[in-house]
Amino acid sequence: MGHTHSKSFKWETEEISEQFSFWDHGVLYVSTSEQPVTYLMNSATKAKIYLVGVNHISARSAEHVRHVIRHHRPNVVAVELCKERAVSLLLARKMKERSRRNFMSMKGSIKENLLKYSLEYFYSYIGNETDGPLPGEELRVALEEGHAIGARFLFMDEDFKVTIRKMSKEFSLWEFLMFFLRNRKTHNQTYPNLHGAFLRIDQDNISKFRDQTDCLLEPQVIEEAIAMGDAYFPGLTRALLHERNEHMVKGLRNMEGNVVAVVGAGHVPGMRRLWQEAEAQGEEINASFS
Repeated sequence: MGHTHSKSFKWETEEISEQFSFWDHGVLYVSTSEQPVTYLMNSATKAKIYLVGVNHISARSAEHVRHVIRHHRPNVVAVELCKERAVSLLLARKMKERSRRNFMSMKGSIKENLLKYSLEYFYSYIGNETDGPLPGEELRVALEEGHAIGARFLFMDEDFKVTIRKMSKEFSLWEFLMFFLRNRKTHNQTYPNLHGAFLRIDQDNISKFRDQTDCLLEPQVIEEAIAMGDAYFPGLTRALLHERNEHMVKGLRNMEGNVVAVVGAGHVPGMRRLWQEAEAQGEEINASFS
């Protein structure tokens, strides 16, 4: 399919140049000065999807999500959450106020509990040791802003318990230890952008950790992170990333109207490819966003 250039337009302070805007199987590629937004069109339902890639521990991501929703006023807000996690996020507005669950009281296998506890501990640590919005703030903002404009919600992510169960089957602590202990130099040379992004983060200054991690949103860094996961931990990456991409795209393909979808930036490349595959069977897209 050929590329159909869209009209140039301004999105408040962000100007999208016609030079960098073209349709490719339902995906509008754009270049912006801010965090990633990919525009998707569903040729069957005529839905317009504004796919926002975010950093879950960045203060800028929360404001970016607020900006997108207030500007486009979608009739559907889709979030990278299942219903259970959405309720938990809204009830626990401040993660640092949550009481840490007793590890032994968690339901599930030891390996599942270890994964859940590790994730909870990491986000609790970030929330307690850094200033500003807590992890997941951009998803809470999406829910609150969507509620304010009367939008419907799509909790498009796979059930968290299912994801943890899949991850536990692929998780090997020994493989992780060996990965970090051997061939470190080789890894750095093979994935230079990913290595460089972490070098730009001042690990000794935890108060600046949030804002500095915005460099992890760079497309080449994301691509290398996914490539590393596929190469060294294929099963885990499949459960944590690829299968969830399929689940979320399936939900979005059933939407109509204007939709703002908020996902971690690492999901965007895979969701974009899945969208293109679905649209490749349809008619050429001729549309422009306003």
